[in-house]
Amino acid sequence: MKNKYSFVQIILFILLFSLNSNGQQPVLEVKSFEYIWPRGDGTLNAILVLSDSAKNQISNSFAKAIKARWNVALPGFSISTKPLSAFSSRPKFKTQLKEKEAGKWYLFLQVFEKSNSSTYPIKEDTTSTKLELQCKIVSGDNDSIIIDKVLIVSVQRSTPPEDQVQLVRLPAYPASFVKGFDTIATWLFEPGQFSQKTLKFKPACVFQKIPIPDTILTKLVFQYDILGIHQLTAPTFTLSSSSTSYEKIGFKRNIGGRSLGGAFTLLTGLSSVKTKYFNYKAIYTFNDKDSTYHCTIGYTEEESAERTRVKNSNGSYSMESSGFKLSARYTDPNFLNVVTLASDTLASFYLTKQDEAPSLMNDDQLWDGSDSTTIVHLPPEWKNNGAEKDIVLKGMMKNDSFAMKTWKGKRIKEFYINNLLVLTIEGRNKPVSGKIFRPISTRQLKIFTILSSIPFDNLNNIYNN
Repeated sequence: MKNKYSFVQIILFILLFSLNSNGQQPVLEVKSFEYIWPRGDGTLNAILVLSDSAKNQISNSFAKAIKARWNVALPGFSISTKPLSAFSSRPKFKTQLKEKEAGKWYLFLQVFEKSNSSTYPIKEDTTSTKLELQCKIVSGDNDSIIIDKVLIVSVQRSTPPEDQVQLVRLPAYPASFVKGFDTIATWLFEPGQFSQKTLKFKPACVFQKIPIPDTILTKLVFQYDILGIHQLTAPTFTLSSSSTSYEKIGFKRNIGGRSLGGAFTLLTGLSSVKTKYFNYKAIYTFNDKDSTYHCTIGYTEEESAERTRVKNSNGSYSMESSGFKLSARYTDPNFLNVVTLASDTLASFYLTKQDEAPSLMNDDQLWDGSDSTTIVHLPPEWKNNGAEKDIVLKGMMKNDSFAMKTWKGKRIKEFYINNLLVLTIEGRNKPVSGKIFRPISTRQLKIFTILSSIPFDNLNNIYNN
């Protein structure tokens, strides 16, 4: 009997069947997808923990990246979110397979948010947190590894506008942070050996409603370039700042400090702190055409060293001290600060710090600092741990009393002459805008602009030893 199919036809049939079989896309099964963060009060991860929609968006980011790389669909799954174990410095990445099936790929994915401590104010390009992503995809056919990769992404926040207060516990503006996983997921599944990337996000800022008095005489607009600070509305002027000089004007050494003295340490073995206090004055220079203004501010630097008891080889005890390190800097409430023009003193004043303003803790909205369409609810867990202490200065300007009060985290400065509000200027260390409510002279406006440009944040800081 003659064969129905020729030998060649049989071979072609086998090849076609093989090609069709090999062309079938594998089924992808998610074995684990977890988001982990350190315990403690560092960078908040509530962006993910509190929002189901954020979890879904991030899941979709990875699903799209896998589809683009292998044309494999990722089935619906949920992200597991949990804090790091108190007994671990980093999470374990478990990729063991107990059972497997041919035609399946198995996905293991972990995102570990390494929290960084945040300082205030946030500087340009500051890394707010690092994300360490580990991914492994295993084929169930022959245990081959489809991908096994580690990617570390440095999350940077753009510097917020000068007139904004940043939420330091958030790594970025929430929607910007979640959207960034589109890029992160693409990086993770791209071919290549790179292991580190940097991604910049919009900052998260407190949205604050600022009451405005009914009568506004003039609105001020400030602009910056290499020539200095320009006040663009009448009366227009430009103030260019020169380098700041510092002078030491006194010190106290070897004060007992924040704990009991050395004798107590030697007796009990409990550590103690000794402290030195150095008094300085900072002289800020501002040039205006042919005139030069100086603003002199007094401040104190505190240096501390820790004393510990050590046991000597003969059984006796002695005391050792660490080197002194800068532990605090703060304006001196007893120093008479001045603004001068040549030998003429235009203003003299004393500086104090107010009690912590509760307003920042009561605000319940956040935004990216510039776009009003980004205003969203601010959960209590995302707020800064505490409000900053505002600055109050009071003194005399020729024959008139005057005062400056800051609020909203120093972003608003109110100026009073003879107890009447005459001007507000917005901007933490650089004036951005302002409003004049009562007539003032050009000279007075220049003095208030200078006082708005003094970096009080730098002169009031607590440092870690």
